[in-house]
Amino acid sequence: PRKDTPDLDAFVRKVWSEGGKHHRDLAWRYIDDAYAVLVSEIMLQQTQVSRVEKYWPRFLKTFPTLDALASADTSLVLEHWLGYNRRALALKRTAEEGALRFEGELPQTYDELLKLPGIGPATAGGVMAFAYQKLALYLETNVRTVFLHELFPHEEGVSDKTLEPLVLETCSKEDPRGWYYALLDYG
Repeated sequence: PRKDTPDLDAFVRKVWSEGGKHHRDLAWRYIDDAYAVLVSEIMLQQTQVSRVEKYWPRFLKTFPTLDALASADTSLVLEHWLGYNRRALALKRTAEEGALRFEGELPQTYDELLKLPGIGPATAGGVMAFAYQKLALYLETNVRTVFLHELFPHEEGVSDKTLEPLVLETCSKEDPRGWYYALLDYG
């Protein structure tokens, strides 16, 4: 291999090791409820884990299903959200579409998830990996940080287009959920 080719096997071993050392037990981990995962992903995009730990259970207690959120009064949804109301409104529209088009569920494909309001590539990838345990591209800030720190320590301006194939190549086919948790915990 060329001198500048990253050793992906060593990288994978290090991420699993470091992720294990820094593992966090969070309420939204290791659950198969795509809706609950979606709520956590959207909340985590806008604030710290410690705030989400407070708001996520309360939000899900009030709106335990996609249908419950879809039929809720918008003012009640905003009252239970943690700020950045635009995201809460998009989540409510997603719930309404899920109730209408997908029988109260979220779709199980990346492309269908992307068609829903407020769901971008990272959120769709997160739902695919965390809720459905399916291989998907999940490239968000903390994941990006690990790849840049480990594989491009002396480079500036590394694009997502450069990182995306590496993220997919290193992702565990057997345990994408665990792999991304390890990356997040290491990050």
